[in-house]
Order: sequence, then C-alpha cells, then structure tokens
Amino acid sequence: SYAPVGGTSGACPQFAAIVTMINIYRYQNGLGPLGALTQALYQLDNGVGQDVTTGMNYATSRYGCKGEYLPGFKATQGWDAATGLGSPKWSTLLNGLGGGQGYTEQTTEKSTDSAKEFLPLN
Repeated sequence: SYAPVGGTSGACPQFAAIVTMINIYRYQNGLGPLGALTQALYQLDNGVGQDVTTGMNYATSRYGCKGEYLPGFKATQGWDAATGLGSPKWSTLLNGLGGGQGYTEQTTEKSTDSAKEFLPLN
C-alpha cells in the first residue's frame, strides 16, 4: 500500500538520488565527485531548475498537531525560507554540475523518466 509523503521527507531522498546520478555521470566522464554542494548550487548560472514564487509553508501549532497551523514563510523570487533555491530540475542540475555536457531532457511514449533512460545503472 502507499501513503502520501511530502515536505523534506519526500524531497531529501529524491534530491540525494539526483546527486548520486550526477556523480555517476561525472565518474563515467572522468570527473571527480561533487563533494560539498552548497557553494556549487548557489553559483549555477541557470539556478537549480524552477523558482517557486508563490505559496507559503505552515508550521504546526505550539500545542501539537491539533489541526491548528501557524503561518510559516512565503515563497518569493530567488532564495526564500519556504522553498530554498526552488524545485530542482534534472537537466539543469546535470548540465550545471555534471561537467557541462549539454544534456537536454528527452522523453519517450513509454516513459517520462529521462534520467533512467540516460543513465542505465546496470
């Protein structure tokens, strides 16, 4: 069975997988691993993907999860406390961190998982 997952519980494992695949690509092309990412992410010319500019995150109340939520942070243009640098896009990160090989996302009728088709891990 499936359960909904959101926030950092869903985003962190996905982003870790993207970074792992970029490191595999770098290895396959004779480059070293990325290491600490913070500085590299902030220096990307095209950002990390999609800047999220609307919305807000919420925090549970100080009394626990009783359906009461306190306002959090608003999403704004550029970095913000609600969405950070935005929603990462595979092709943007691969081009920016993977050695600038000019990769563009391609999909097929069978699958929209371009990363899986680009980097067969077998």
